[in-house]
Amino acid sequence: MFATWNFDWEKVRLGSRRITIIYSDDDPFVPKKHAVKLQNLLKAKSIMMPGQKHFSVSTFPKYTKFPELLKLI
Repeated sequence: MFATWNFDWEKVRLGSRRITIIYSDDDPFVPKKHAVKLQNLLKAKSIMMPGQKHFSVSTFPKYTKFPELLKLI
């Protein structure tokens, strides 16, 4: 889990123009508290998409496409 890795969070943050964390309130693999922690470590914007599980086809079949993500990039 990323929470135990020793990243240079400031270097990651400074090496990026914009960082956005996208998470779901019912992700079965990544708890909301980890998304919030990552947001704080990177001083990132966050977007919570309710009821979307893990943004993968195996947990929510609609994720063969992710138009919301395309809008951000």
